Amino acid sequence: MKRRLHVVKVPTTNKDLLPYSHFNDHEHDPFILARKDKNGNLELFIEDLFKLKPNFLKRPQNRIDIYMPYITALELGTDIIQLIGCGRIGELANVDPLAVQVANGVRGVLPKIFETRSVRYLSASMRIADVEVKGNSRPIYIDREAPQENHIEMAGAEVHLGMALNSVQGSINEALVVEKEIPEHEVRRKNGETNPMKKAQGQLKLVLSPVEGQNLAATLLYYYQHQSQSVK
Repeated sequence: MKRRLHVVKVPTTNKDLLPYSHFNDHEHDPFILARKDKNGNLELFIEDLFKLKPNFLKRPQNRIDIYMPYITALELGTDIIQLIGCGRIGELANVDPLAVQVANGVRGVLPKIFETRSVRYLSASMRIADVEVKGNSRPIYIDREAPQENHIEMAGAEVHLGMALNSVQGSINEALVVEKEIPEHEVRRKNGETNPMKKAQGQLKLVLSPVEGQNLAATLLYYYQHQSQSVK
């Protein structure tokens, strides 16, 4: 079953390519689906219409960021367990996600991060307008987060999945891109956004080994059980 996401975004090193979908934005409706591939691995699949935002980051990296409410963490974790079973909670990660965001030139109000754990993916890819952003065998960092005051993206305490990718291949096929007028409140002019906004259909796929998928499920359920610790 498809499970609700709040935000999916894929910053890249291509200055014209920052696919972005927010569940409160007009025409955008991000969901995630857990399934098994032909090799018995866990596959997480997302398909939606994405804005192609201006890439305003000072030092951009290729990565995927997925934000979900706690009910989705519970539902997705349960879906994974039904597919491949439950494993162990991911190891605590010795990283500072906020420092990484600052180093990448992220602007605006950054969230509070209470805990970060990690599992590992086999492959990850985003395909949009004939461009593919992909990675192989890298960590997925799983954060318990809550918005700071005046945070504009987060709807409340959330679980964040963040992972780096390796490369961008191809160039944007403008025939697969549409320009649409978006509601004025969605336009972030300080980030270089204008009306009309370019949009394109995109597909995102994460593949984890059965063991790492089981560990992801255990971590999502653990975070759901400890969500009260993410609202301080």
